[in-house]
Amino acid sequence: PVTQRTLARSGECASPRLDQAALDGLAALAERAGTLGPESLDLLVALRDRAAGGCERQSVEVLSLLGRTGNARAAAAIAPTLRAPSATLRAAAARALAATDLAGVEAELVTALRDGTPAVRLAAADALSRRATEASLPALLARWDAPEPIDRGALARALGRTARRAADASMT
Repeated sequence: PVTQRTLARSGECASPRLDQAALDGLAALAERAGTLGPESLDLLVALRDRAAGGCERQSVEVLSLLGRTGNARAAAAIAPTLRAPSATLRAAAARALAATDLAGVEAELVTALRDGTPAVRLAAADALSRRATEASLPALLARWDAPEPIDRGALARALGRTARRAADASMT
């Protein structure tokens, strides 16, 4: 079944949450049923690849769903989008990474703090501040004095929360 909202947007691409007739609708059904979990990663990666180069809004939603799977490989599947030509996709990727385990992609988020778009820099700082580990503190501190431009406010936010989390962990 196609919802009225989808019919009203007949000129636009359908959202994976709206178009139940498309393969993308499987992601929406899985999410509504509460079964969006680690096993959904392969389906969502296929959906991301299918949406690439097409509908930006659909890609944003698929990235969000990827981040919420809880799969350890989700960060690696999302990270390449941090280099997308679209600032909207780069920001969506950084927001999706905030919900994942950042193992292996922290350096890419630190690089995103130099992005020309404020929304991307803030989303990257938020992801780092929520998930960066104590091991990433030296890399974050090294960026403070780096010669290339960086959003120091966003970096300070990531540093502060990461340091606080590291201190809390060392006290337990």
